[in-house]
Amino acid sequence: MNHTRKQRHRNSVSSANLNPRKVSKRNSSRTPGSRPFSFKKNKASRNQITPRQTCKIASTCGSCTFVNQDYTTGLASKHAEGIKILRTNNILENATVTDPIASPRVLGYRNQAKLVFKASSDSQCGFQIGLYAPGSHNVIDTSGCAVQMPIINKWIEAFKVACIPLKNQISVWNPKEQQGTLRYLIVRAGFRSQEMQVTFVCSDNKLDNELKRVTRGMRDLFRISGVFVNLQSSSGNAIIGPKTNKLWGKSKLYSQLGNYEYQLTPESFFQLNSWQAENIYHRVGSLAGSQAFGDERKPIAWDLYAGQGAISMTLADRGFRVLAIEENPHSVAAGQANSKQITNPESVEYIAGRVEDVTAKIPTWAARPSMIVANPSRRGMATAVREQLQHYLQQTPSSVLIYISCDINSLARDLADFVKSGAQVKQVESYDMFAQTDKLEWLVVISR
Repeated sequence: MNHTRKQRHRNSVSSANLNPRKVSKRNSSRTPGSRPFSFKKNKASRNQITPRQTCKIASTCGSCTFVNQDYTTGLASKHAEGIKILRTNNILENATVTDPIASPRVLGYRNQAKLVFKASSDSQCGFQIGLYAPGSHNVIDTSGCAVQMPIINKWIEAFKVACIPLKNQISVWNPKEQQGTLRYLIVRAGFRSQEMQVTFVCSDNKLDNELKRVTRGMRDLFRISGVFVNLQSSSGNAIIGPKTNKLWGKSKLYSQLGNYEYQLTPESFFQLNSWQAENIYHRVGSLAGSQAFGDERKPIAWDLYAGQGAISMTLADRGFRVLAIEENPHSVAAGQANSKQITNPESVEYIAGRVEDVTAKIPTWAARPSMIVANPSRRGMATAVREQLQHYLQQTPSSVLIYISCDINSLARDLADFVKSGAQVKQVESYDMFAQTDKLEWLVVISR
């Protein structure tokens, strides 16, 4: 990379595309005002944010802390709490902190429901579908959940009605007796297409014929891409088992996000709030800047915990050659297929494996990244990953790390470790990916 390009790339990340407005320590908890970046405002979004919304199961469910409160006040409250945690260990000493980005949809945004079955003699169909009450194994009926996409709620209610004639044939898993078939229900919907993918997690295949017959009978009411049975015979807490069989339909659900269409299998991870995910990927592209195409010496980027490759494709379209590292083999296969949509598919190369195992075995061509994007699970980065990234930032001071996190506590732990190593937190942004709950998605820019 010649000096001119290197300088342009450094500036595109560390100054030109960072928001210059800094929220003071006194004002960091203020009610969010206008959006700090040039995202287009959604008229429908503004209309949904103003009134207080009512959730009928809020008092028993407990998942959505702010669902029956003013949305703007709740957003400001959880942002202030997150910033308070990040102020520990001098994490924000040199950082610009921006106002949180409101969710484009404050209700009906969750594109996936992951629920548990429980036998119920009081129900016409013989079972309940819902969530475990906090701290117990009591199941709360989540009918009409305010944050799930309405089409998912409608399908679940229609499924229960369709199962009434089979009340005496359907066997529901009893965790105490370790008997029964139906354990969990996973319903995913394309947020633009409204097409759905349905997965029943079962202990055995005894209800395959009944589930196939019931769901096929619902095709006139809903667009169903495919129906699956995932086998989970373990007595542990893991929901998904090692084997998935298709009952009928397509093997994948295709869901549009931004400029790309993603292939989703029952095992695939996908952001729950597609509307807000588009904002985050747009922001990553903005921070990356635009690199010239056609140069054999393209700048290198790493996409750690790459998933389906949304960030990899965003960076590749910005002119980077991208090394994508992902542990889930289903996501790796999907990411490789998804990358065929971009202008230069060869610009994205996947490595399957845990990030902590792979970062010590980087291909020669990718040894000196100018940008690293990490989007780990709520557990955050393993110690070995943090140490490896600190080493790269020390070796290449012009490199930039973008850390995306859904858990403020693991993020604070990891950022404190980076700061101790001599790195600086330059900017802290937050996105309401989980509207109505007490959680935010955080995007942090780190460099030397």
